[in-house]
Amino acid sequence: MDEVETSLLTTKLNIPPARPQIIPRPRLTEHLNRGLNYNLTLVSAPAGFGKTTLVSDWTRQSQPRVSIAWVSLDEGDNDPVRFWDYFIAALITLQPDCGKDVLPYLHSPQPPPTEPLLTALINDLAGIKGDFVIVLDDYHLIESQQVHEGITYLLEHMPVHMHMLILSRADPPLPLARFRGKGTVLEIGADELRFSLEDAASLFKELKAPEISTENIHALNERTEGWAVGLKMAALSISEQKDVPAFIAAFTGSQRYVMDYLLEEVLQKQPEKICDFLLKTSVLERLSGPLCDALTGVKGSRDILLNLERGHLFIIPLDESRQWYRYEHLFADLLRHQCETAYGTVQVADLHRRACQWHEDNNLPDDAIHHALAAQDWDTAIRLILPRSEELRNQGEWNIVLHWLKKIPDGLLREHHRLYCQYACFLSAVDETDAAVAALSYLETATQDDAILQADVAFLLATIASIQFDLKRVEYLAEKSLSLLPPDNLLMRSRAVFSKGFVRYAQSNIHEAENLWTEAYEMAQKGGDIWLAANTLTLLGNIKGLRGDLDGAVELSKRTINLAGETQGAAPGQAYLGKVLCEWNDLEAAAENARLSAEWYERGGNPHSAISAYFIQAQVYLIQGDADGAAAAMERMDRVISHPVLNPFYYAQHGAFHVIFALQQDDVEAAEKWSRHLSQYADILHIEYQYIPACLLIAQGRKEEAAAYLRNLYERIVQTDAHGLLIKVRVCQALAAENEEAALEFLSEALIMAESEGYIRSFVDEGKLLKQLLEKALSKGITPEYTGKLITIIEAEERQKLKRKKEIGIPSPYKSLLSEREVEVLRLMANGLSNQQIAERLFISLSTAKNHVHNILEKLNVQGRTQAVTQARELELL
Repeated sequence: MDEVETSLLTTKLNIPPARPQIIPRPRLTEHLNRGLNYNLTLVSAPAGFGKTTLVSDWTRQSQPRVSIAWVSLDEGDNDPVRFWDYFIAALITLQPDCGKDVLPYLHSPQPPPTEPLLTALINDLAGIKGDFVIVLDDYHLIESQQVHEGITYLLEHMPVHMHMLILSRADPPLPLARFRGKGTVLEIGADELRFSLEDAASLFKELKAPEISTENIHALNERTEGWAVGLKMAALSISEQKDVPAFIAAFTGSQRYVMDYLLEEVLQKQPEKICDFLLKTSVLERLSGPLCDALTGVKGSRDILLNLERGHLFIIPLDESRQWYRYEHLFADLLRHQCETAYGTVQVADLHRRACQWHEDNNLPDDAIHHALAAQDWDTAIRLILPRSEELRNQGEWNIVLHWLKKIPDGLLREHHRLYCQYACFLSAVDETDAAVAALSYLETATQDDAILQADVAFLLATIASIQFDLKRVEYLAEKSLSLLPPDNLLMRSRAVFSKGFVRYAQSNIHEAENLWTEAYEMAQKGGDIWLAANTLTLLGNIKGLRGDLDGAVELSKRTINLAGETQGAAPGQAYLGKVLCEWNDLEAAAENARLSAEWYERGGNPHSAISAYFIQAQVYLIQGDADGAAAAMERMDRVISHPVLNPFYYAQHGAFHVIFALQQDDVEAAEKWSRHLSQYADILHIEYQYIPACLLIAQGRKEEAAAYLRNLYERIVQTDAHGLLIKVRVCQALAAENEEAALEFLSEALIMAESEGYIRSFVDEGKLLKQLLEKALSKGITPEYTGKLITIIEAEERQKLKRKKEIGIPSPYKSLLSEREVEVLRLMANGLSNQQIAERLFISLSTAKNHVHNILEKLNVQGRTQAVTQARELELL
C-alpha cells in the first residue's frame, strides 16, 4: 500500500527544552533510572508538581545511553487513529522505518482493531537497538477506552528493551493492580514529587526571591504541601511584599484557595498590557508571535512571549527555536476563567473567531474548526468541516469528525443534508446505530427531492440492516437505492446489487446469489472499486465450492488474490483458498494462506475473513496434534467476533466453528455449550453449517434423532444448487445409520461424489468413527484407490497422535491414576485458578469442575488443593 501522509504537529514530539532554574533532585532521578527495569514508569500527581520538568531533565541526563521518544498529548488525541499516528511518529524519531508499514492500515476506511495493529507494531519495535523509552506526557487528557486498551496490550507484549513512561494528573484507567502484582510498574506519585525543605530553599534561591528564613521557607513549603507551582507562585509574589512575615502568615488554606490567591497576586502585579495579553491569549492551545499578534491586534507578541519565558511566568516552549509555546495547563485553566470573568462571553467568542481565521489562513483546518466551535460560529464550523470530514473519513478518523459534529446543535446540522448524511455514516461506523438510524430517518423525509442523497441514505440504512441481519429490509433498501441511482453510477449500483446478493445467499438461494454477485462484480470492476470486486469474486468462488466444484473455487480465489494485489481485498480470497487447500489436506499451503489472510486483519483490515482464517489455522494445528496452538488460534478468532460491524451471520459462523472444534477434541460438554449458543442463531445459520447439530447428536449417541434431522437436511439441500454439501451430509448419515448396510450405502454415495474433486478432510476428520466403514467399502471395491488413500491418511494421523501423546504424556507410573480431564483440571489448579475459572476455561459447568477437584483430592488422598499440587509433582503427574 502507498505510504500514508498525515499532518502532525512536530512540536508535540519534541522533548520540552531545558528550563532554567531546574532544581536537581537526584533521589527522583535515581527512581527514574530504576524504571528501566520495568515495563512502565508511572509519574502521577496533580497539576503543578513538576512532572514534565523532572522527566524532561532526566531524559537529557539519560541520553545517549537510552534513546528517548516523547509525545505531548492533548484532547484531540482521544481519537485512536490520531493517538497512534503520534505514537508511531515518535518512534520514527528513534528508527526511521519503525511503524511505517502499519500506517496505511491505521488509515484504512474501516477503523482497525487495536490489538492486531499493535501486534504488527511490536514486531517493528523489536528491531530498535538498545534500551529505549517512550514518554506520554499529559496522559490524563486521554479518555478513550480504546486507547487505554491499546496501551495495556502494548505494555503486556512489548519487547524487553522497551520502556514506557506515563505522566498524568491522575492514575490512568490501566490494570495497575495487575501490573503491581507482576512487578512490571514503578510508580512515582505526589508524595515523592513534593518538594523537601532543601528543594524549596534551592527553588527560592534559583528564582532570586528575597532572602527569607529557613523557618519561613518551611512554613510556605508546609502550606503548599511541597507543591512546586505553589512555591513558584509564592516566590514570584513574595518579592513584591513589604511585609513578608505577614504575607507568609496569611498564606493559608487549601491548595485551591492558595492557587486562586497567588494567581490574583501575580496578575495584579503585571503591567496592564501583559495582563491583557495573558487573558486574551489564554483561549489558544498553542501560541506563536504572529498568531498572538492577530488575536490581540497588537504587534510585538514574540518579544512578549520571550519575556514571559525569561520571567518564568508558566509558559513552556514547544521547540528549540522558541517559535511556539503553550501555557502550563493549570495556569492556562486559571487564565481562561479570568478571561471569561473580565471580558464576558461575547468578547471571548470574538477571540475564538480571530483565532479561527488565523488558523484557516495558515492552513491549519483542525485548529480553525476547534476555535469556530468554541465561538459557536456554527456556519463557519460547518463550512470548514464539510471538506475536512471527507479527508478524515478516508483516513478512518471517525471520532475526530464526530467530536466536532456533536458540538453543533442537531437542529442546525440537519439543515446541511450532505453533512448530516456523513454524520450518520460516521455514527454507524463507530456502532452508534440508533443515532445513525435516527439521522437517516430524518433525511429520508427531508431530502425527498434529492435522488442521489436519497440513494445514499437508502444504502446506509441497508448497511445497518445487514449488520442487524434484517434481510427483508436490506433487500427493500437496496432496491430503493437502485431505483434512485442513474445507470452510470456504477460504484453505488454495484454496492446495492451486492447487498441483494447477500440477501439471496443468506436465504440459501445460491443460484440467484450467484447471478447478482456476478453483476455486482462486473459493475465494481468497471467502476474501479477493486475491494468490492475482489470480495465478490471470492464469494462467487465460495458458491463454486458449495456446488462441489473445488477446482473452480480455487481458480476464482486465485483470481481474487491477483485482482486485489497488495491490498486488503486479497484477504477473503486467501482465507477461502486456505479452506479448500485444507479440504485437500495440503496443510502447509492452507496454513500459509490463512496466515496471509489473518495478517490483513491484524494490520487493520476487514474482520470478516479473519474468522475463517483463524479457524483454518486451528484446524491445521489440531490435525498436526498441537492442541495448544489450535486453542490459541481459536482465542484469536474469539477476539475478532467482538468487532462492532459484524452481523449475526458471523456470530452464527463463529458458534458453528466452536462446536466443530469441540467435537474434534471429543469434548462433548464444550460442544453442548457452544451448541446452546449457536441455537440463538438457528434461523440464520447458513445451510453450509446446518449439518453440525447432527454431528453433536451423533456424539451424544442420539443416532435416530440425527438420522431424522439429516434426512430433512438432505431434501433441503437438494432444492438448492449447493450439491457439494451433500457429501458431508452423506458422511454424517453413514455415521448415524442404524445398520452397516445402510451406512455403506450412504458412504458409497459420498465417496463417488467426492472422488473427482479430491475431498479429504470431510472423511478423515471423522477418524476412527469412519475408518471401519471405509475398510468395508474398500473390501467391496467402492472407489478402491480413493478409499485406500483415505484409510492411509487416517492411520498415519492416528500414529502421529499416539506418538505425540507419548511425547507430552505423563511420564509416571501413576499415569493411569487420573483421567485426562482430571490432569487438565490439576494443571489449572496448579496455576491458581478457582473452580469458577476452571469451569470457564474448560467450558464445563461449575458443579462439574467441583466434582473433578473432589475426585482429584480423593485419588491423591490429600485434604486440599495445595497438598494436591504438591503430591502431584512428587508423583510426576505435573
